[in-house]
Amino acid sequence: MVQKETTLEKERIKGYVHQTDRSVEEIKYEAEFEVPGSFGDIGAVLVENEHRREMFIKHIVLDGFLTGPVNFSCESWVHSKYDNPDKRVIFSNKVSSLS
Repeated sequence: MVQKETTLEKERIKGYVHQTDRSVEEIKYEAEFEVPGSFGDIGAVLVENEHRREMFIKHIVLDGFLTGPVNFSCESWVHSKYDNPDKRVIFSNKVSSLS
């Protein structure tokens, strides 16, 4: 099946995380990148795991927006890019209307 392209998808903005905190229960990562004001609402993120093993992601939070943070509840395992090169799509918790 061929998927029809829409004008809704924006050019991707890339960021790379670095470890900021580690405990027995979890590891926290952080990244900095700029999202242009004209970008619009963020509905999803693409995650690529560059570790050699799968990792469990609890949540992702994008801060710094005038409207507040954008939250992504993941609670999901993400495969290593060495096992599967496809990026994982994670959608935000925000519900928007398309009117």
